[in-house]
Amino acid sequence: MIKKNAILIGIVLIFSQSYSSSFRGTFPNIGTDARGMALGRACGALTGISSAYWNPSVIAFLKEKTTTSTYTRFGAFPISCGFISYIGNDDGHGAAALSWNYLGAKLYEGEYSWNENTISYSWAKAIQHNLAVGITTKLLLVNSGFDKGNATGGSADIGLIYLKDNLGIGFTVHDVVSRIYWKTNREEKMPITYDLGASYKFFNESIDLLFDLSSEDRFYPNEIKTGLESWIFSERFAVRVGIIRKLNESNLSIFSSGFGLNFVNTNKAINYGLNYAFVLDKNILGTIHCLSLEVKWK
Repeated sequence: MIKKNAILIGIVLIFSQSYSSSFRGTFPNIGTDARGMALGRACGALTGISSAYWNPSVIAFLKEKTTTSTYTRFGAFPISCGFISYIGNDDGHGAAALSWNYLGAKLYEGEYSWNENTISYSWAKAIQHNLAVGITTKLLLVNSGFDKGNATGGSADIGLIYLKDNLGIGFTVHDVVSRIYWKTNREEKMPITYDLGASYKFFNESIDLLFDLSSEDRFYPNEIKTGLESWIFSERFAVRVGIIRKLNESNLSIFSSGFGLNFVNTNKAINYGLNYAFVLDKNILGTIHCLSLEVKWK
């Protein structure tokens, strides 16, 4: 029993360590959409993104209602992730998003499991035509297949984005307040993460260059994230690449790529999008496949 539990906990620890410099549970680090994952998670100033996860303020500039569903599979481990969200805008009152994020790990034909769920509500408001603020509140739930492995908690993110011509600058503080209560009567906080992002569009906005710096509980960065997105065929098809560089003793590099397809219906008000991401982490996680489906309407 102890050996089986240790293996399961080890899998979750490995996942969290790959995307965080300290163990904080995996729920704050799950990628929510294939577009962002393909771009190396350099999404702090990425506009048009169909998720409030990276920076809640960006949804203030969305002009359409959007639903997104995502499935992520880890090739090297029995771990899978799911994500569903809805974003709606209300002229004069801002935009709001409701989402559910899931991570599950199963061993021994489902005899033992580890499940994490994050239910989030985001709200954003443009306080000027090119400046917006946003906030996300999160309910965090852990349900495991072994004794005292359950937890309940909550946290909050705040974000800011500024747009000027082809330039975008975003700043996000993840888990600015947090608290997790374990069944073992242990209480803990998650470390605060700061993300400073920039984006620049050129060639008639067909190419978007992205750059992010991330810092966890300190004033100097521990991650550099870069991404490049190129739209071709009248914004019907996009290619994407990204890289995450760890600035710690591990010096890990995580590479990603992907594509996006937009199915524009000129006769109807509903448009569809399909995004795929391939992530290669040679050091820990191996290969990751992420697929997202988007539906947009006025």
